[in-house]
Amino acid sequence: MRAAGYPWEHQILVALPPSYGRTDQRYPVLWVTDGQFFFSAVTEVVTSCAGKHLPEMIVVAVGATPEADQTRNEIQSRRTFDYSPNEVRDFTGFGSELHRARSEAAEQRLKAEGKFGNDRMGGAPRFLAFIAEDVRGPLAREYRMADDHTLFGHSGAGSSEPTPPLQAQHLPALRLWQSEPCRRA
Repeated sequence: MRAAGYPWEHQILVALPPSYGRTDQRYPVLWVTDGQFFFSAVTEVVTSCAGKHLPEMIVVAVGATPEADQTRNEIQSRRTFDYSPNEVRDFTGFGSELHRARSEAAEQRLKAEGKFGNDRMGGAPRFLAFIAEDVRGPLAREYRMADDHTLFGHSGAGSSEPTPPLQAQHLPALRLWQSEPCRRA
């Protein structure tokens, strides 16, 4: 699925809870960023913990498509754009000149090697709007989603502040992985 104004597609993956086909119940939704990395693991944790530490829920993962070239730094470049809240990477103060020089050198090296640079930033507001407006609507018409939505992300993907209607809960990866382990009965 391609968001308006984006030069690339995002892959959308959906996992339904085990009881989905046996009930008319509406389910909370866990939105997972970096779906290409975390969809399987998060789905396994949610399924294993369902009814014990978590309710059954629909898992929706948004991430890079399988065609994104990891060897050319394409996925990292996309992550940098999707999860950075503003277009400016620089900061002022102690170490800023060294940081700026190293960042510029790294960008030049990546581009000289034919790889994608990490210099495009500031896409987080549009990325979150893409999830909340472009993805959520069609999926809500297709699946029985409750009004309970949680955004899950790791590292940069866990630092973006969600906007309505994903604002109800925000679950950075560390909180989920540090919780009490869930075991299948």
